[in-house]
Amino acid sequence: MFRVVALLLLVAAVSETIGLTPAASKNCFCSKGDRATVLRQWRRLFETEDGMFRAAVGRQLLIALNETHPETVPLFYRVDIANPYGAKFTAHAYRLFNAFDLTINLLGNPETLNEVLNRLSDQHIARPGVRKLYFATVRETLHVALPILLDEYDHLSWRQCMDWIIDR
Repeated sequence: MFRVVALLLLVAAVSETIGLTPAASKNCFCSKGDRATVLRQWRRLFETEDGMFRAAVGRQLLIALNETHPETVPLFYRVDIANPYGAKFTAHAYRLFNAFDLTINLLGNPETLNEVLNRLSDQHIARPGVRKLYFATVRETLHVALPILLDEYDHLSWRQCMDWIIDR
C-alpha cells in the first residue's frame, strides 16, 4: 500500500517538474548486463504485489501523461478518462502495464521484442494525435518513480534499455 501512496505523490510532483531532453539513444546500447539488471529489478518490484497495484501503476502513468500533456486527454475519451478509477479506464491501465511488462520481459529476446514493439507501434500510429513525445514522457515518469519504488535501482541500465526501446 505504501508503494501506491508513494506512486500517487510522485506522479503529482513529476507532472510539474518533468523536463524532457533529447535522448542520445541513437548511440546507446542496452547491453546483456543492462537487460539482466532491468529484468531482475522489475521482477523484484512486482513479486509480492497484486493486480490492483499493477493497475495503479498503469493508471498513474496515464494520469501523469495527461497532466504533463493536457492535449492527450481526448486520446483517452473512449476509455473513459473522466472516470480514471472506473472499469474502462482501469482496463486500459492494465493493458498499458501489460504491454510494458511484456516489453521488459522480452529484453533478453530482441527479435521477439522487436515484433512486439512493431505491433504496438502500428497500433498507435493508426491513432491520430499520438506522438512519440508521449512515450518519452511515460519513460521519464518511470525514471523518477522507479528509484522510489525499488530498493536497488540501476539508473544507467534502466536509462540505456528504456531509451533503446522508446527511441528505436
